Amino acid sequence: MTSGALPNGQQPDSPNLDGQSTPLYKNEEIIYSYFLNLVTTNSPEIVTIEFKTLFIEFVNTDKNTDAWNVLFRIIYAEDEDKFHKILNRCCYILVNNWQSTRNNAAIQDLIQMFQDKTIGSYTASMSLHRLRTWLTNFSKSEDYKALELFASQSEDGPWSHRYSSYLLAHQSVFGKSKEQKEAAQALSRQLKERFKFDLAMYTARSQSQIGLPGVTNKNPTGLGNDVLRLIKTVVAKRGPYNYVNLANIFIKQTQEGTYKSFKIALKKYLIFSVEHQTFVDTINNKLSSKLLELGKNHDEEILTPVLLKNTCKKTIDFLTTENGKDPSLLFILLLANGNPMTLAIVLLKLVLICKSCSPHLEACLANLIRYYEEQSQNECKWLINFLEVVRITFAIYADNVEYNVVRWDGDSATGFSDSENGSYRIFSSVKRQIPESEDEG
Repeated sequence: MTSGALPNGQQPDSPNLDGQSTPLYKNEEIIYSYFLNLVTTNSPEIVTIEFKTLFIEFVNTDKNTDAWNVLFRIIYAEDEDKFHKILNRCCYILVNNWQSTRNNAAIQDLIQMFQDKTIGSYTASMSLHRLRTWLTNFSKSEDYKALELFASQSEDGPWSHRYSSYLLAHQSVFGKSKEQKEAAQALSRQLKERFKFDLAMYTARSQSQIGLPGVTNKNPTGLGNDVLRLIKTVVAKRGPYNYVNLANIFIKQTQEGTYKSFKIALKKYLIFSVEHQTFVDTINNKLSSKLLELGKNHDEEILTPVLLKNTCKKTIDFLTTENGKDPSLLFILLLANGNPMTLAIVLLKLVLICKSCSPHLEACLANLIRYYEEQSQNECKWLINFLEVVRITFAIYADNVEYNVVRWDGDSATGFSDSENGSYRIFSSVKRQIPESEDEG
């Protein structure tokens, strides 16, 4: 084994075995193929050792010689950006494969490897010193922060990790490699399905007179017992004007009209049945003008699916973060009035008329989380409350979970009272199990 120099005295720009010079951007495929072959034919323990041997210890072995040569050339060329890209993608090649077999321990070991003390230790080798500097920089990067989400549970670590499903959904859209997008999409879906199931189970058990031995009824939300009242508030809306029916009516009424008439109707649809007058006034004053200015050159055209989708996505931006980073003025104004539930319902209404906008909404929520994540949990109580309301609201309207509220005249301890002092119970059930390979709405 050797480190710090190419074997047989070769120089970084020397030809490969067939005598032809190969650009670095093509040579990087050698490293990807090396790890893809490793992870599909070896145990996680062996793969982890080989990863550490190449990227952390920078040791040339009989097994990794081709990959090591490519890495040496990149180090020699002082191309840190190229190294960063390759390292990040290699991590996701491993994460993506281990995630499919639910090998969370291997993923945690991989991510923890970047905290290895040897990375910060002294070395006389110029190439190894440069490599360790790049590793240190990577461990402080946004890419590493994104990678850490795969090793943490939503309730662990910073408050933002409770909403990992949104942060991962953002990666599934804007990830830097195919492997990152696939891994993020799979874990985000898994976390959302787990939350929906846990919420349904908590709701059912909280109102059961008979406790199951050895089963802890853990509340998956951050709202305490108020979650039952919130669920009742969302679910209790029945009759011809429930949110799903309302969305279907709106779609039918606007599908053959002009784009301008659609925008006018959209504003009315969003504030229909909203009881908070300050919220309605804010929407009328701040959102109406934005919608009317949106795509004015299409105003006289018949509404198309593309116009519908783009308008819903832009409206979500207006209501959350217009520049993909900072909270929008509308978001701040609407939540400053203390109406997280109302804003959550408005966002739900948008997704109900355009389900393909759901990933965009989750990406916007992720941007808000990233904007505020450096603040303490106590400072972000208002935002956390809003995020809890959003994910509970959307969990209730999921395709595979059904909630119903019925009047309950039995033991009041197993129900709860509304403002009219009536006693109600929530019934929840999982309608069907969605396979993990199946995409969400």
